[in-house]
Amino acid sequence: MAITNEKHSRELTEHFFRNEYGKMVSVITKYIGAGNVQTAEDIVQETLLKAVDNWQHNGIPNNPQAWLYTTAKNLTINVLKRKKISVRV
Repeated sequence: MAITNEKHSRELTEHFFRNEYGKMVSVITKYIGAGNVQTAEDIVQETLLKAVDNWQHNGIPNNPQAWLYTTAKNLTINVLKRKKISVRV
């Protein structure tokens, strides 16, 4: 059964990569600025990697799309906090 979950979580993540990647990058870029597209892409990629790992171990959430956007939002907040701290130093 774990293999099925692993396969299904990878397939679902690949689906979201193909269908949501651009939208997620766009949403994040809106919050962090157009000059930070590469950072937005990095956040989305990290989100998708977290999804594969988390979903393999904990199962696929009821609303995987919402999980992705919430995780991406939280990662974005962390990036913004780090940038504020690095600017102050």
